[in-house]
Amino acid sequence: MIAALRFEFKINLNEIITQIASKELLLVVVLFIGIVASALSLSYQRYWNRSLYSTYQNLISEANVLEVERRQLIVEYRTWSNSNRVALIARDQLDMDTVKLNKIIMV
Repeated sequence: MIAALRFEFKINLNEIITQIASKELLLVVVLFIGIVASALSLSYQRYWNRSLYSTYQNLISEANVLEVERRQLIVEYRTWSNSNRVALIARDQLDMDTVKLNKIIMV
C-alpha cells in the first residue's frame, strides 16, 4: 500500500512538473510575442511620427509662401485703391473733374 502511494505520488509529481513546464513555456512564448509586437509597434510609431512631421514641415512652408503672397496682395490692393491714384485716372482717362461749389444746384 505504501509502494502504491509512492507510485501515485511520483506520477502526480511528474504530471505537475510537466504542467508547470508547459505553463512556463507558454508564458515565455507569450512574453516573446509581446516583446516582438512591442518592438514592431514602436518602429511603426516612429515611422508614422517622422512622416507626420515631414508633412507638418511642408504645410508650414506652404503657409509661409501663402502669407508672403497675401501681404503682397494687400500692398497691391492699397496701391490700386489709393484715392490720389483714382482721382488721377479719373481726370486723365475719363476726363472727369471735381465739381465746383458754384455749379452745385440744390433741388
